[in-house]
Amino acid sequence: MEIQFTDLFKKQCSQKFGIRPSHTRDAILNKDHVEFITLDKEQQLVYFSKKVTLLPKEFYLVVCARQVKENLQVDLAFKILPDLCPDQGQITPLYLLERLAERFGLNISIGQVTAKFILRKQIPCRVEDPARVVSIHNPNNHAFLQSMYLKITRGRIPYADCAICFCIDTDLYRKWIGV
Repeated sequence: MEIQFTDLFKKQCSQKFGIRPSHTRDAILNKDHVEFITLDKEQQLVYFSKKVTLLPKEFYLVVCARQVKENLQVDLAFKILPDLCPDQGQITPLYLLERLAERFGLNISIGQVTAKFILRKQIPCRVEDPARVVSIHNPNNHAFLQSMYLKITRGRIPYADCAICFCIDTDLYRKWIGV
């Protein structure tokens, strides 16, 4: 398996969040937990988490990637500081992403559902204009980073089949991690 870092990772996670590709690669190869979301026969989302200790700091590193054939394309990575997850027992990557979105997420509206983190849900929606299915609520006009994997299914009752959707306020997140 070849690990590839996308431009999104390089520009956002590496440059703006200070997350090194070497630490990300280590989190993938020496993960504590891994979770999968299958999109189709050729592609699945893969989420890794690893507890990292770089004295004097300790944090979780969550890596968001796409498995495409034999390649693992790394799109995002987030440092999760210990104060976000006081219950140390459940440290799976999707749990950590949900906690991150609860704290630093912007609300996303799809159909009649508004949330900061949407995972594996089918949501009835109007599809006259597929580009308008998702709305991000950003009242303070902050910088943000989104990850949205959804498919619009048209039929008698059209719906958005959401694999995962979240949107992180990167201005607030960067202050929290100290960069």
